[in-house]
Amino acid sequence: MKYAGVIFDLDGVICSTDEYHYLAWKALADRLNIPFGREDNNRQRGVSRMESLEIVLEKSPVAYSQEEKLVFATEKNDLYRELLGEVVMEPSKVVPYFGTVTKPECHMLYNVTTMASTWHTVATQDVRLLCSQLEKVFALPKEYTFLNYLRCHDDIGWGLDYAYLSRFGQREVPHKRYLNDYLTGRWPGSAARGELYNDDPRLGDARLCGTTASLCGAEIDQKQALAKIEMLHAFLLTLSGVPVLYSGDEIGQLNDYTYHEDPVKREDSRYLHRGVFGWNDAEKRNDPASWQGSVYRRIAALLGLRKAHGVFDAQADAWTFDTGSDHVLGVGRWHEGEKLLALFNFGTQAQRVSIDGVYADLLQDGKNVSGSINLPSGGFAWLIRRE
Repeated sequence: MKYAGVIFDLDGVICSTDEYHYLAWKALADRLNIPFGREDNNRQRGVSRMESLEIVLEKSPVAYSQEEKLVFATEKNDLYRELLGEVVMEPSKVVPYFGTVTKPECHMLYNVTTMASTWHTVATQDVRLLCSQLEKVFALPKEYTFLNYLRCHDDIGWGLDYAYLSRFGQREVPHKRYLNDYLTGRWPGSAARGELYNDDPRLGDARLCGTTASLCGAEIDQKQALAKIEMLHAFLLTLSGVPVLYSGDEIGQLNDYTYHEDPVKREDSRYLHRGVFGWNDAEKRNDPASWQGSVYRRIAALLGLRKAHGVFDAQADAWTFDTGSDHVLGVGRWHEGEKLLALFNFGTQAQRVSIDGVYADLLQDGKNVSGSINLPSGGFAWLIRRE
C-alpha cells in the first residue's frame, strides 16, 4: 500500500467523537445539578476543554475555584475516555476496534502503546517490553493501519504491560516513578527534560509532557540528543503504517517554558510541548551547521530512503528477532524479495550484533557488511539484501 499524503486528525475527523464529548459533559453537569443540553453542547465546538467547562458552569449558582475547575475538567476527560474506549491498551486487545477485514469499524488507530513503550525503552535502555509489544502488533492483519508517532499534542501516559514487566521484578507504581524521574531529568545522569502532568502523589502516578528533542536531552547535550532523535525517527519509519511527525519535531523544537508565565495556561503542563511553532527556527533548516538543519536533514534523508525501498511497504511481513543484547532492538521486514534488518541501540554503550550473511548498509551508501556490525550508543542500522 502506498501513501500519498498525511492526515491530520483534529480530535474527531477520522472517527466522529462528538456524541461522546456531549455525554461526558452531560454526566458531569448532572452530577453538579446543572442544566445542560444539546444547544449548550453546540457552543462548545472549537473551544478548549477549560472554555467548554466555563460554558457548563454558566448555569451553576455555585462559584467554583480554579482548582475545582481543573478537577472537573479531568473528571470530564476520564468520563469521555471511558465512553470512547480510547485504545491505550496492549495491541492484542485492539482488534475489536478495527472490526474485521471485511467489515472495518475504524480504519486507522493511533499507536499509543508503541509510543509509550518507546519512551519506556529510552528511559530503561531495555528493549524487552518494546519487543514484546511489537510482536503483538506485527501479528495483526496487515489491513489494520496504525498512525505511528513519537509525540503529539497530548501527554504520555504509562499504560504499559505491567504483567509482562513483573517478570523482571518491576512493580507498577515505583516503575512509573522511575520513568517520570528519568524523563524529567531528576534521575542522576539523565539529560531528559520533561514535566509531569496530573501528578497524583497519593497514587504515585503522573503523566509526562515534553517535546521529542527535550526528552532526548537536547537542552543539555545536543550531540547525544541528535543521535537519539535520528534513531527514534528511524525506528518510527521502520514500522508499518502511517508515520506522523508532531509539528516542530522536524526542526528539533525544544520545550516552551513560557507557559508558566501565562495565568490561563500555567496549570496545564501540556503547553510545554504546545508552544508556538518557531518559524524563525524553521528558516534555519537548510543550514546544515545549525541545530535545526542537523535534525531536519537527518529526518529528510530517512524519509527518502523509506520512500525508495518497497520493503517498507505496509504489506511487508514484519517480525522482531533476538540481537543478543537487551539494549538492542532488532526488527526484520520482507517484501517481494527484499529483506531488511533494522537494529537500534538504546543502550549507553556500543554494542556488536551478529548478522546472517551479507547485507548492504542503506546508511552507508549501500556498503556491504557481513558477520557483525558495531552500533554506537544511540546508533542504528538499516541493512538490506535481495533474496
